[in-house]
Amino acid sequence: MAIIEWVIWAIACVFLLSFFLAALFQHDPGIRSHHMRHCLLLVPGLLVTVITPISKFHLLWWVPVTFFLNMLLSNMLLSLRLKRELRNFEKRQCESKIVLTKDSEWSVIDGEPCRVTSFDTLGSLIDVNGKVHAMDKSTPYASVTMECKKLGKNVTGYITHKEDFKHLWAAFKDRKVNDDEEVIICWTKEHYKVRSWVGKKLYSVFMPKLWVMACPKGAYDLMVDSNYKAELSDEARWDAMKPIIQWKPEVME
Repeated sequence: MAIIEWVIWAIACVFLLSFFLAALFQHDPGIRSHHMRHCLLLVPGLLVTVITPISKFHLLWWVPVTFFLNMLLSNMLLSLRLKRELRNFEKRQCESKIVLTKDSEWSVIDGEPCRVTSFDTLGSLIDVNGKVHAMDKSTPYASVTMECKKLGKNVTGYITHKEDFKHLWAAFKDRKVNDDEEVIICWTKEHYKVRSWVGKKLYSVFMPKLWVMACPKGAYDLMVDSNYKAELSDEARWDAMKPIIQWKPEVME
């Protein structure tokens, strides 16, 4: 019987090791934290059954239970995060004087770089398979708070196209933004590969419109102010503001 107990304990250790290794080699921070939480749930059961007289047969129910506990914790943490993001968004929305929702409103800054200071998902998310889940059909996927030369600071823009949302999610959630970087977006419906004016107008109704760039910090100031760091040569200026990585819709030039 003791041998069987140790076999059960060893199998539980294999589960722990498998989740730990999965977390170690996982690039997605959400999945990595999910696996690490599962490890933390498994550890107490393993420790209790090895240092106390409690039978290791209890692991036969504890190991399956950890799956459900982890799912419950994940849902609770997600709910808390969404509530926090919505509160932050509502606070910034009250501070914002300009709101861009429709294309006619966004078109005021067509082709101009804007520095994004925050990205709020409004309850939408992208799962591990890359599928977008929206809060509902009437709520935008997300909003951005940004700074534009023409409109000033604290401008709120709503993201209503799925591909634009994916690109912003990739920049802010998947990759993250380092302290020495900033995210710059360019909204446009004038740079599609379609050549005719009529074609562009029809095409732009259904196509993504955001060009998302992660750039070195200060790149936005270099883009909008020719007097900012005027001592830089053309090549050095370009190096200081060129995108480190960018997400550009395939339908754009």
